[in-house]
Amino acid sequence: MRRPLQLLAHLLVVTLGAVSLVFVALRITGDPALMIAPPNATEDDLAAIRRDLGLDRPPLVQYLDFLRKVTRGDLGESLRYRRPALELISERAAATLELAGAAQGLALLVAIPLGVLAAVRRSTWIDTLVTMLATAGQSIPYFWLGLMGMVLFGVQLGWLPTSGRGSLSHLILPAVTLSSYSLASLTRLVRSSVVEVTRADYVRTARAKGLGGGVVLFKHTLKNALIPVVTLLGLQVGGLLSGAVIVETVFAWPGIGRLTVEAIHTRDYPLVQAGVLIMALLFVVLNRAVDVGYRWLDPRLRAADA
Repeated sequence: MRRPLQLLAHLLVVTLGAVSLVFVALRITGDPALMIAPPNATEDDLAAIRRDLGLDRPPLVQYLDFLRKVTRGDLGESLRYRRPALELISERAAATLELAGAAQGLALLVAIPLGVLAAVRRSTWIDTLVTMLATAGQSIPYFWLGLMGMVLFGVQLGWLPTSGRGSLSHLILPAVTLSSYSLASLTRLVRSSVVEVTRADYVRTARAKGLGGGVVLFKHTLKNALIPVVTLLGLQVGGLLSGAVIVETVFAWPGIGRLTVEAIHTRDYPLVQAGVLIMALLFVVLNRAVDVGYRWLDPRLRAADA
């Protein structure tokens, strides 16, 4: 009973903190009435727009009213689209989850074999090459890698589309770009973790019993080596979602991140607040899912919870 309550408290603190920070930041960046009003609007026109939007009330009153509506599932109406913010976010959520899921899946699919290969062939040219590529992957910014991929594979070679969402080919460049940092950091961690586990006493004992190298690697080494990898996955959730904002903007991918960036430019308060709230909820939920996976891999944690 205690743990579910802790998880619920964590969920509330993270989401409330994120939304509160955005609420304050948005209101010191400018007046949305100026973005909505026509160029020849008078002060009376601006005052009328603020009154219609409820922006003439004290900030604390606006904040409390926003929290009260959130508890009812009402995230407000977009100032730009004149539609419920939650409806707009829901339409874009699938695209963001598709991109983030493809990027993380690609990172795991490539990083684990590469890390194991580098560990098995440590101190060879293969290990050196994998380490160099992983270091480069952690150093290159998303926007630069995305632009270079667009120029090479989209413009020069014409193999892949450079923007939008549609077929699988539209997903390749954004997913590869977003997976770059996660793939690189996972590769390095898998390598170091496998090297460390292979030096453990139970692995040496398994080898002394005459077990084959493949059995020792997959049955005794890899499962234990993946425990810190699952921990890193939990830490990468936030980076993956924040990176999705950049990648969606570069590739015009119609996800929550791009919608939120557009809303920031137009000072669409309700839509920005809704986008941040949903992203914060996604962060907490995915983080908890990784935590469950971590406890499944490590029996010591399950015994501690019992």
